[in-house]
Amino acid sequence: MNNDPECRPWVEQDEGPYHLDGEPFRQDLIEDRPGVPLRLAVRLIGDDAIPVVGAVVDVWHCDALGRYSGFGAPSAPGDDTRHTGSAAERFLRGRQRTDEDGCCEFRTIYPGWYGGRTVHIHVIAEVDGRRWTSQFFFPDALNDEVLARPPYGQRPGRDTTNATDDIFAHHGEDTMLAVIPDRDGYRAAICLRVNR
Repeated sequence: MNNDPECRPWVEQDEGPYHLDGEPFRQDLIEDRPGVPLRLAVRLIGDDAIPVVGAVVDVWHCDALGRYSGFGAPSAPGDDTRHTGSAAERFLRGRQRTDEDGCCEFRTIYPGWYGGRTVHIHVIAEVDGRRWTSQFFFPDALNDEVLARPPYGQRPGRDTTNATDDIFAHHGEDTMLAVIPDRDGYRAAICLRVNR
């Protein structure tokens, strides 16, 4: 991880309604989804500061227009439409095992938004038979910049920022990604400490 952030304790947060079992093991999550390229690096260390090797890290997020694979397109805030997408869809979903440094990296796109939520990525880590669940967030100034670009700009009127997101309010600053420019996109990284 080139932009190594300081390691912070894992913060448990809501899994949300859009998780699907059986995510494929892969590094490239994009498939056919347009958007700003994002390389996401996740590092896990134990509370003893030793890298967590072989943990399964599962990530998923919506596309540039707020849609999760396997689910219908979002409409108004509070709309709970589910499973109108193809059950076989798996874009922007995947998992990997951490390497000897406790790291794994995904190639994806910067997430869009949907009603009632700020821009985020869901994550589950399975470590030593225990399941850890959280969400990763982005700085709002960067969200504003990315969401003004195509294709994100096709869905204007974002209604929730980090400051007004109910899940971010519960220690979201502790799962804020360290983000730097990377060619025509971004590189995001986070290092989290898990209590083994």
